[in-house]
Amino acid sequence: MLTAINNEKIVIARDAQKPGFFTCPECGEVVTLRKGRVKIHHFAHRSTTSCGYGKGESELHMDLKMQVYDSLRDHQDVEEVAIEVAVGNVRPDVLATIRGCRVAFEIQISALSIDELYRRTELYARSGVYVIWLLSVNPKVNTWYRLRRPESWERWIHHSYSGGNRSGEIHFWYGNGLVRPFRYGNYDRGLGMARRAHIVDDFFPIRLPSWTGGGFHYPERRVWRRRMNTKR
Repeated sequence: MLTAINNEKIVIARDAQKPGFFTCPECGEVVTLRKGRVKIHHFAHRSTTSCGYGKGESELHMDLKMQVYDSLRDHQDVEEVAIEVAVGNVRPDVLATIRGCRVAFEIQISALSIDELYRRTELYARSGVYVIWLLSVNPKVNTWYRLRRPESWERWIHHSYSGGNRSGEIHFWYGNGLVRPFRYGNYDRGLGMARRAHIVDDFFPIRLPSWTGGGFHYPERRVWRRRMNTKR
């Protein structure tokens, strides 16, 4: 995990200093600040803990969270930004207030169940929070091959942006606040790739009704969706 409680305030591991007394924001147990030159700075539970918060989180996931956080922090349209803050029963990787809208940034590297995708999307909507899912390019896997054979959770995320005369799309983190949008096509149209887009400047909030499509069910949802015809 990247955050902990110190003196009743949330602190980020990168900014925290030893010695210090740090506790888990989820369970309240004592956690250890780990700083090093190789691994990203983070907090860790003791091995005996039963808390699952931050458990098994990869170096890549933590690094991407910090990249998204840093990209949002100094943007003029972002009023506040936080890492791993709770929104009801879910903790987005990054939560920001952009032009008056609360937006959850969910970084998804590994497979996530459809039930969990549905649950989080529904909970965000009930809390008035818009959501965007950000995926990561795996350097060991050919991206084009992967996109032409998406897994079910990737297709669910893609179709969740469908609505209002727009087809779905999926967003791969590019760095420096930019994403590369892709659209899954059919046999005739194939795979579509849009211009890079900035997660603040080129996106807007939209509410979409529940629907069934692509073999999946979707709740009423609030999504942070890309504007058409970005020019980056």
